[in-house]
Amino acid sequence: MTQTEQCTFIQEFACNPAFDKTMKTSSLIERPPQGVCAKAWLKHNLGSTSLSRLSQLLVGLCALGAAPSEAVGQIVWLDARNGYSAEDNLYNGQNFSGMREAFVENALQLQPAFSFAAIPSEVTAVVLMQPYERSFALTLEEINALAEFAAAGGGVLVMAEAGEGSRAAYLGNFASRLGIGISQSPTEADGHIVEAPFVDHQITLGISRVGVDYQRRLSVGGAAVDLTTGSGADDFLAVSGRAVFISDAGMFATSPTEQGYGLTFGDNRQLLSNIVSFIAVPEPTSHGTVLLALLVCAAVRWRVKKPWPRSGYTNRESRNRKA
Repeated sequence: MTQTEQCTFIQEFACNPAFDKTMKTSSLIERPPQGVCAKAWLKHNLGSTSLSRLSQLLVGLCALGAAPSEAVGQIVWLDARNGYSAEDNLYNGQNFSGMREAFVENALQLQPAFSFAAIPSEVTAVVLMQPYERSFALTLEEINALAEFAAAGGGVLVMAEAGEGSRAAYLGNFASRLGIGISQSPTEADGHIVEAPFVDHQITLGISRVGVDYQRRLSVGGAAVDLTTGSGADDFLAVSGRAVFISDAGMFATSPTEQGYGLTFGDNRQLLSNIVSFIAVPEPTSHGTVLLALLVCAAVRWRVKKPWPRSGYTNRESRNRKA
């Protein structure tokens, strides 16, 4: 993060109404007087505080995690060239409107992708759909670009699909680069329910029961991790770095599938929300650490006490109060 970006983040954080609310309500920090701006109160205290006191003052800030505006502007590419029909297009198809909402709710900017041969640096995550036509199968150039993107920490969601006309090979060559195998043979035409326990992971938090439609089972190798504890038909979810693989795109479809295992079934929606957070939402601790470091530096720079701007405290009154 550049110095300009750091300053912008601090300004955005300070303008966040949650800042004042946290500073005034946390039981772990000294609260500012009623009606006093928490930002000014914090700055005033930093003028003479010790590092131990500073840590106490920052408890409320750290509890906030990343500012809501932190994710604004993060770009997610949605595969806009694949889908069984126009309604199944990830970017504008009605059947995946609910899925798009999960990204928008996290202040993420969605853009259509018609090629993955060159992924701009501002893209934070990409979502791939199982191709239905050979002409849309991933090219070697796209596979290389996606593999480099994932290796650099980019988020990826790969949704396999067993619908008529789809072929695992159209997507599998990229998946194998990350240690994931996608079955050539579709299974569970009548659907399948997968129940807890799952492997403990950010993606599986709060998940106890999900449903998949017609799927292509997943296998793992290398550094990839199977997030299910069962086998066979249960092998629907795996992760490799920040790349997530599911065996059936239909489980995130807005309208229930013929088997009834769409986005509204069981914990399918919660699973999608977890995946979105994992691949596309910045870690709260990253800016929290930056904020802590910046405020420690500020404490050093603001060693000279400043008059209290709104409560009427003067430097001498502050010393008397301490005495």
